[in-house]
Amino acid sequence: MIVFTKKKHEIESSFGSPLEWLRLDDKKASRIQKRKEFDGYNREQWQEMICWLTEHMILLESAFRSPLLKVNEKLKITTFDNEVQA
Repeated sequence: MIVFTKKKHEIESSFGSPLEWLRLDDKKASRIQKRKEFDGYNREQWQEMICWLTEHMILLESAFRSPLLKVNEKLKITTFDNEVQA
């Protein structure tokens, strides 16, 4: 999460609106999300819900593409001294 919080402005700018940045200190992961309330039981809202989800998943993927590639490149050249040898 620390890697991405340093790029928060860039990521949100690319996404087009603010995201929710949730540190989950008691977990191994954290969460970055965008939410919208829908009644999933109301079939009349399904088309709107599907369109919103599709649009925002594409935006999220695009916003994180560059930061994730940079992290991936850094991990490729990183050595881990505490790595267990098989």
